[in-house]
Amino acid sequence: MIRLVRLFSLRHFYLEKWKSALTIVGIALGVAVFISIRTSIHSALDAFRSTIDHVAGKTHLEIVSHGRGFDERLFLLANRVDGVLAATPVVQYVAQSVQPINEPLLILGVDIFSDRIFRSYQFQGGGDEENLLQFLLEPTAIAITRTFATKFGLDLGSRLQLLIGSREVTFTVRGIMEEEGPAKALGGNFAILDIAHAQEAFGKVGLLDRIDLILTPEISPDWISEILRRILPDQLTVRRPQTRNSQVENMIGAFRLNLTALSFVSLFVGMFLIYNSMSISAIRRRREIGILRSLGVSEKMVLLVFLTEGAILGFLGAVLGIGIGLIMAKFTLASVSKTVTALYILVKAERLSISPSTLILGVVISVLVSVISAAGPAREASKTRPREALSLTHLERKVALQTGKLLYAGFGALSLALIFALQKPILGKPLFGFAAAFLILVGFSLITPAGTRWLNTLFGPAVGKLFGIEGRLASHYLQDSLTRTAITIAALMTALAMLVSISIMILSFRKTVEIWIGQAITADIILTPAGFAVSGWDAYLPSEVIDYSKEHKDAEAIDLIRVSEIEYKGRPVLLWAALTPVLLHQNRLTFVRGDETRIIERVTQGGELIVSETFSLKFGVKEGESLFLQTPRGPKTFRIAAVFYDYTTENGMIIIDLDVYRRIWNDLRINRVALFLRDTSRLETVRTELVRRFSHKYQILAVSNRELRNEILQIFDQTFAIAHALKVIAFIVAILGIVNSMLALVIERERDFGILRAIGTFKRQIQKMTLLEAQLMGMVSFFLGSASGILLSLVLIYVINKQSFGWTIQFFPIPSVFIQSIVLVIVAAFLAGLIPAHTAAKKQVAEAVKME
Repeated sequence: MIRLVRLFSLRHFYLEKWKSALTIVGIALGVAVFISIRTSIHSALDAFRSTIDHVAGKTHLEIVSHGRGFDERLFLLANRVDGVLAATPVVQYVAQSVQPINEPLLILGVDIFSDRIFRSYQFQGGGDEENLLQFLLEPTAIAITRTFATKFGLDLGSRLQLLIGSREVTFTVRGIMEEEGPAKALGGNFAILDIAHAQEAFGKVGLLDRIDLILTPEISPDWISEILRRILPDQLTVRRPQTRNSQVENMIGAFRLNLTALSFVSLFVGMFLIYNSMSISAIRRRREIGILRSLGVSEKMVLLVFLTEGAILGFLGAVLGIGIGLIMAKFTLASVSKTVTALYILVKAERLSISPSTLILGVVISVLVSVISAAGPAREASKTRPREALSLTHLERKVALQTGKLLYAGFGALSLALIFALQKPILGKPLFGFAAAFLILVGFSLITPAGTRWLNTLFGPAVGKLFGIEGRLASHYLQDSLTRTAITIAALMTALAMLVSISIMILSFRKTVEIWIGQAITADIILTPAGFAVSGWDAYLPSEVIDYSKEHKDAEAIDLIRVSEIEYKGRPVLLWAALTPVLLHQNRLTFVRGDETRIIERVTQGGELIVSETFSLKFGVKEGESLFLQTPRGPKTFRIAAVFYDYTTENGMIIIDLDVYRRIWNDLRINRVALFLRDTSRLETVRTELVRRFSHKYQILAVSNRELRNEILQIFDQTFAIAHALKVIAFIVAILGIVNSMLALVIERERDFGILRAIGTFKRQIQKMTLLEAQLMGMVSFFLGSASGILLSLVLIYVINKQSFGWTIQFFPIPSVFIQSIVLVIVAAFLAGLIPAHTAAKKQVAEAVKME
């Protein structure tokens, strides 16, 4: 067996090294996409886990609340519980450094004495008593990490300007921490303040964000948790620090699953490349196979040899793909981190975290996919009888007979795809949706031979009339070489289906979001704290700004918005408090059902809530049902007045009237002010006046309606940047398939080309004919790919997206997608045909017909 592989397979790889290299590169690109996506997501999650673990230190349990914080007097209550060995209070804030702009800095306000039991701080020079005393007594004293200090040229005594909401606060560096323990959090963007000074700086006097606990060794954390839940207010959560890791993993689960599924498309396209390569290899060696069979080599042995070839190609592709994938991951990591930060949680991942399991999985999948792809050609090769070995006509006749069967099998796969698309998700995951998408690709791949014949019959005569004898011969060769061309067309069709479907999905989503923005965001000017970009909803506007805005002479209406993150059934959701009449009248929210006037009455007068569509689907609640929320005043039950369409957050949103929120949550802070002007022509004047009025005291952003819309769409485009890259790579893999297939066909037709040259055909005609055949393959792929792409986009929009994220997307089959696709196919097919065309034309006539 080994000797046969060495003589029969490895020798063939060497003789056909360029075509083997193309196949290996195609496999490698598919593996590289898989490796880069998994590594990027793993690195982002690992960076978040690292931050949680380093900040948690030795903490066994933590008491937390979502939103504003909780009364610091509860610390004494928790500390007195039997079994609690140590406790320390914590306030936390993510500030924004002024220079460099938008650089996040995670700040912990701690009691430096009790906190040292939980977290190990190693200060530069050991931290002398004078600096420690200054740290405790000086309100602006801060300790930063060596990483942060080195990066931005800071030292002991340096001034550090930070944005705390809308205020620019100057701190003095009184300590520099070595890269140990918590100093590694957020990539070194970490600092500590004395807790009393932190409470004052963050506007949390008398409040805590967290209490960390260390338990006595013999005590069960679950038992202590139960005791704490009984004595503490209901809105507080007692949990292990690591619980936050699993929460975030659940939050981004749909994002990770969808990206991973997309990464498999390149591998699926690569399967055709392997299948085609192995088919061509088997066809070209039919004589050798016939001789081996005549000499007594069994069918099983021939089958094993070809499967081994597939495994070798898969392994070599995996090795190359791992290298390419890790290089790609360095670039995709930034995009993944930005997307996770924009949509889910603050992540600062600057280093790749390479998981051995991902690399092993990449090799296993590559080899497995290659062996599966090689199984068909291997079986065909093993069944070759010695008397059939010298004839390709027998093989083409067999394919012709199987075309009808493949057509019916293709329609069967599409029917099954429809059934799967109508199924409900499994454990919240659209597994049937992914299966339906896969079956659509399989179905159209099986239809490809019949589709190629039909489309060639339709377009062949027109090509012949337009391009003469070269066009007729190109059409004839395409039809006669269906064994090889159908596989290449199926590969390009799959890549085009991915390109068309993802483009339609993204553009439809973008168009839907644009329509939603036009309806939901109608304020002329939106005031936000400058620190919002980093601190998010923990950044607030000063009351002075709010009061002035209320009385502004140019304001026809004003909306005050307070947004906080609460926990509902273990998942973070946004609680959006606003002046409901203004919100609903001016912004024109679109409801799934119900009368707007009646909804406003129920929300403002009845204290009811409205929830987003994503919230409704995620938690299975509907209009008219009750919602149970934990509040500072204990558990409260609210009635759902309506469900509205929203694309702000995947986790869902609850809208409550601002007066109701303030009464129950006892929170008067405001994150955003929306101004509706009487005269929109004065927009720039009013905006400039607002910024100038408070610029000496506060850092306020006054954003126009158009600027906010553009910013939202920019975040949207950034979110789908990776999907665009995956489309391109899948297309490149398919183009490699065309080059590989056309080169093989050119070599196979050496004798035909030699005869044509001998009877007077010019080189340029041979080149033209080869290029036209490549164009015909491209055009057939375009029509089949467009049809499958439309079906695939419907599954992506109405099944996978809906079940993964809960968003309703309107379907927009935008013509530009198809125009761009056909131009891309024409150019790509032309470029892919250049090398084979040149190879076909340069063959010497005497050498080509030497057997005549």
